[in-house]
Amino acid sequence: RITGRPMRHLPVDDGEARRRLLAAGMPEPYAALLVGLDAAIRDGAEDHVTDTVARVTGRPPRRFEDFARAHAHVFQGA
Repeated sequence: RITGRPMRHLPVDDGEARRRLLAAGMPEPYAALLVGLDAAIRDGAEDHVTDTVARVTGRPPRRFEDFARAHAHVFQGA
């Protein structure tokens, strides 16, 4: 909505993600680490809310849509 450009998420299985990272020149150990992190996140490892943003910045967190609106000029120029 913010950029006026269509955007969608396409799931990629772990093997394909690893192949793409390697094809982009990423070292295999790092590619494996990232794929493992994605799997853990997908399985709920990061499915919780914390107060970290408020503690670190001194401001309440904001929705991604609000962030995108504030920086729309960057996204629209891409």
